[in-house]
Amino acid sequence: MSVPVTQLAEQAMQSARSGRREEAEQLWREILGAEPRHTQALRNLGAHALQRGDTDEALKLLEAARLTAPTDLFVLLMLADARKTAGDTDGEFEAIQWALAVDPLSVPALLKKGSWNERRDKAVRASAAYADALRNSR
Repeated sequence: MSVPVTQLAEQAMQSARSGRREEAEQLWREILGAEPRHTQALRNLGAHALQRGDTDEALKLLEAARLTAPTDLFVLLMLADARKTAGDTDGEFEAIQWALAVDPLSVPALLKKGSWNERRDKAVRASAAYADALRNSR
């Protein structure tokens, strides 16, 4: 008899909290094998891939997670990071904009927007985004 997906997800989260990343990743993969559209597994495996430096795998997983949960801020912000790492600046900004559409007051999204503008020498826009982030962090 197989272990229910919800129980596997709890085990994966516990493994991650305990610092057993490889074990957590294996459990997330097992979940994904049983449920290919499992948002939490896609999201966590995407984060693991990005941490390992496997940008292509991270993009694939995070794009799939976005399709299953288009309003998940964590997914959208990780997707922005993955696209930035891949050198896709337009895609990075698109993911930031999606995050801000979900939560216009999201401090992490506003900081990413400020950084994106700063890297493009758009100081006024960067300053505005950083100011918005500061206002919303209180």
